Order: sequence, then C-alpha cells, then structure tokens
Amino acid sequence: MSVNYISKVGVGVPEDDITYNNLTEYGKSIVKDIISDYELEVDEEDLNGWFSENVGEYDIFDILGLQVNTGNYFTGEEGYRGVDVNLNNPEPAKEEFKKVVNLEPKIFNGVLVY
Repeated sequence: MSVNYISKVGVGVPEDDITYNNLTEYGKSIVKDIISDYELEVDEEDLNGWFSENVGEYDIFDILGLQVNTGNYFTGEEGYRGVDVNLNNPEPAKEEFKKVVNLEPKIFNGVLVY
C-alpha cells in the first residue's frame, strides 16, 4: 500500500462547516435534484440531516463544484473544501464559492493525502 499526497490551494471553508442549511437556494436546488434523480424520499424537514449523512455517498461536494479539498482519506480527517483559485485574482473564486454556499470563504492551502 502506498500513500500519495498532493498540495492544494483553494478558496473555501472547513468541510464540517458546509451543511444543507448553509447552502444558497441554488445549492439547495442541486441537492434536491440529486434526491429526485435517485428517486429518494426525503422529508423536507430532514434535508440537513440527509445531506450530512449522504454527502460522500452521492459525491455532493463535487456536484456542487467544491472539488478542491484538503485532509487525509486514511484517517478520515477532513480539512477545507472549496474551489480552485488564481492567487493573482481571488475574487472570481470567492464569487464561485458563494454561488453555492452562504459562508464567507478564505484562501486555504494544505495537503490532500489519498
């Protein structure tokens, strides 16, 4: 077994901070589309719980466009989650992130171990 790692730089927030309730209406509509596509029955009141329990099962972060992440897949350690950034002009990346998540992002860097 080998351990691979890659350095990551992005704009985002700690992964644990991203919940269904913190998504924009656009982000919530994407999650509802996933539920509909898989013909799942989820009570409207339980969407936040369903999101946190199934975010990995349905690759929800990737579908939301939050594809840059740090952490360690072997230990389950989660780091930051966000979008790619051009360090010469981070504003477009911040706007892209805020299109789906109602949290103020910051530039992060770290390592993804996989």
